[in-house]
Amino acid sequence: MFGNVEFVRAVISISPDLCLAGDRFGRIPLHLAIIKGKSPVVQELVRAKPLAAREKIDGGGNSLHLCIKYNQLNTLKFLLEGVQDDDFINRKDDDGMTILHLAVCDNQIETIEYLVRNNAVQVNLKNANGSTPLDLSLGDGRNTRIPQILALAGAVRGIDIDLAMAEAENGLQEDFRRSAGQGSNDWLSKKKDAIMSDKKQLSQVIRTSVMIWCGVMLLLLIGNTLRLIRRCGGEMFAKPRRHRTYRAQQQMRGMVANSV
Repeated sequence: MFGNVEFVRAVISISPDLCLAGDRFGRIPLHLAIIKGKSPVVQELVRAKPLAAREKIDGGGNSLHLCIKYNQLNTLKFLLEGVQDDDFINRKDDDGMTILHLAVCDNQIETIEYLVRNNAVQVNLKNANGSTPLDLSLGDGRNTRIPQILALAGAVRGIDIDLAMAEAENGLQEDFRRSAGQGSNDWLSKKKDAIMSDKKQLSQVIRTSVMIWCGVMLLLLIGNTLRLIRRCGGEMFAKPRRHRTYRAQQQMRGMVANSV
C-alpha cells in the first residue's frame, strides 16, 4: 500500500502535514520511501512538502544521507536537482560525516563522481576525527580510483589543510604586527601635526586678542586726551570773557553815576 503512488497522492491531498508525521523511530514517510527505494513516492512526498527532505534522521544528517546509506543514486539526484542550499547539501551527521564521506566509505564510485561534479559539494570538509574524504579514500579496502577522482576535484588531506591554515595564521599575525607598527607611527605623526596646528591656531587667537586690546586702549587714550583738551580750552577762553564783562559793568556804572 505504501508503494502505491495513487494512494499516497490521495492521502497527502487530504492532509499534506502527514508528510511530516513520524513513526515510533522518528522516521517520516519520505525516509521510509527512500529506504525502500520507492522513487515515485519520494517525488510525490517532496512535491507536497519540500521541507520533508530537510528533516533530521536518526544519527543526524538528512534524507541525502539515507540515499547514500541505501545506495539510492536516482533519488539522490532528484533531491539535489535545482538545489543551491549549501547547508542542506553539506550537512554533517552526528559523526561529522557528509554524504561525500559516506559515499567514499561505501566505495560508491558513480555517486562520488556525481557529487564532485556538483559545485555546491565541498570536497574538503572534515569529519569528527579530522578526516577529509580523501583521507578516508586512502584507507584499507578502498577502491584505488577514488583518490584519483577526489584529487582531480581539488580534494586534499586533513593534515595539508591544517598546515595551510597554520601558515596563513602566521602570515596574518605578521601582517598585523607590521600594520600595527605602521599604524602606530602614522598615529603619532598625525597627533604631532594636530598639536602643531592647534598651536598655530592658538597663536593666531592670541595675536588677534592683543591687537584688539591695544586698539581699545588707544581709543580710550584718544578719548581722554580730547576731553582734557576741551576742558582746558574752555577754561582758557572763559576767564577773559568774564573779565571783559566785569569791566563793561564797571564802565556802565561810572557812566550812570556821572550822568546823575
